[in-house]
Amino acid sequence: MRIKSIVSTLLGLTFANAKLVMLIRHGEKIDDDHTDLSPRGQARAECLINVFGNNGTFTSPQKIYAQRTTPQRQSTRPRDTVVPLAQSLGLDIDTTYSSGKVKNLSQYIKTSPEEVILVSWGNDKIPFIAQEFGIPNVPEWTKKCFDDIWILSDGTTPYLKSQGNTNNSFNANTNNNMNTNFNSNANNNNINSNFNSNTNSYSNTNSYSNTNNIASNNANNVNSAYNYNSNNNFAKRAGFTFEIKKQNIEQCINEKLFPSQQQNKLIQNQSNQNTTSEDINSGYDQLKISVIMAIFSAILYTLIYLYY
Repeated sequence: MRIKSIVSTLLGLTFANAKLVMLIRHGEKIDDDHTDLSPRGQARAECLINVFGNNGTFTSPQKIYAQRTTPQRQSTRPRDTVVPLAQSLGLDIDTTYSSGKVKNLSQYIKTSPEEVILVSWGNDKIPFIAQEFGIPNVPEWTKKCFDDIWILSDGTTPYLKSQGNTNNSFNANTNNNMNTNFNSNANNNNINSNFNSNTNSYSNTNSYSNTNNIASNNANNVNSAYNYNSNNNFAKRAGFTFEIKKQNIEQCINEKLFPSQQQNKLIQNQSNQNTTSEDINSGYDQLKISVIMAIFSAILYTLIYLYY
């Protein structure tokens, strides 16, 4: 019974913690008197589908959080910024937490079942979210910056889709015969190859010596949860790393802001193609006329030579 309890505790900690947290600032505003997005901010919101959508560059989130409005902070921009993306992914936007509740937000994310989280927040509080994940020396998010993506990762889930297959599940190495149910061996009463039936100790390559200590340590520290490693059984999770990337959607934003200009460019390109085609046809016609005139001149010269 004690072993089963320990297994349940370890599983709960392993599969309950988010692996990849991406933080973005809300889109551009008109001014401080408006609570909604500016046209450019709305264009950015629509273009985020190119960043985090099903066909986007970055790994698509399984959960989206946005800052909740309060009487003191009535801006709807954090939520408005991720509405198009959420709709494209079929996700709801969680607005449980207000601007100042970043500690509660971070604690919930750490114990949530989703692997990939996207957070849309005000720039003044985003550094505090990063600090809650143990990131030291967090920089300020400057007021004029809207295209950064702050990436907090434990290294398990790649943030770019091109880096690997993120299939939202923990795959076990078939050589270790391990699945999330931890099937027991009926012959020797072992839980599986990762758990010995010795009730006095739990052993792996890191030599965690006592099951009581393991359970108590993990119950007190969520960030030291155990991830399955095909070589080392359960290995302690490393701390979160911190990177800053760019959304790279300026072209998309401009196309949405200035569709007439884009249309004019298309028309101009088509016109240039038509002009080029006409020039080619005109040159071809002139060549044919020149050839015909040359042939006619040759025939005429031959007749004059023969008869005169």
